[in-house]
Amino acid sequence: MLKKLLIAFVVLLVLAVAVGFLLPSAVDVERSVVIAAPPAAVHAHIADLRKWKDWSPFEKYDDTIVYTYSGAESGVGASYSWTSEDSGEGILEIKKSDPETGVVYDISFDQGKTWSEGAIGLEQTAEGTRASWRWGTDLGANILYRYLMVFLKGQMDDLMDEGLDALAEIVESEAKASGQPAPTPSGE
Repeated sequence: MLKKLLIAFVVLLVLAVAVGFLLPSAVDVERSVVIAAPPAAVHAHIADLRKWKDWSPFEKYDDTIVYTYSGAESGVGASYSWTSEDSGEGILEIKKSDPETGVVYDISFDQGKTWSEGAIGLEQTAEGTRASWRWGTDLGANILYRYLMVFLKGQMDDLMDEGLDALAEIVESEAKASGQPAPTPSGE
């Protein structure tokens, strides 16, 4: 009986490893929202990392996180590092920044052991600015990370949607308060 259980366990373990290698090694998540404001107004909130705490959902769910800002005040070279009991430690740095097209950034976790790339792209539309938040990473051969991302992708989608909605609310309220006219849909 013990021999059959051991054989069953080994077969299940081999299957789990085989399935793990069939899971995607690359993860890309992208969410977008249209914000009733010009790209430059949105860019002011994504190029200044100090403003991320106002709209990014990742800051909201970790009250142990401590940030240290460095580099440029805004745009290319702006960066922050963080330490947290829940989220570990890492560094985010803006690599590209343009008021019309958005920002591209790198994130390094656990002293460079893992990294990912993200971007918040901006595109002028008739209704305002489409802000598209993208995050991606290569998980390599790490089967545990591949299984983990299967479960976390939906949560990432929700968090990114939450952040984009908060960003839209902030930028649109500022545009309204400044008397800036909202873009009108084409055909009106």
